[in-house]
Amino acid sequence: MLHYLRDVTLAEDELRTKNQPITRLISGLRTLTINLLRRAKPKNMAAQIDNFADKFHTLIQFMKQEMLL
Repeated sequence: MLHYLRDVTLAEDELRTKNQPITRLISGLRTLTINLLRRAKPKNMAAQIDNFADKFHTLIQFMKQEMLL
């Protein structure tokens, strides 16, 4: 599931850059996303990420709940 989440849902293989700091930053953000979702324990992580992409206010509300904003 983690492989699917990183590669397909978070489009890990789509990022093509030779700038190593950017690559590390994006990788760290993906890891942060996965860890936050694990804490929230949604039934379907990929569906939750899609929901956040479609409903930005839901993402902001989640981040406030997790004390990130």
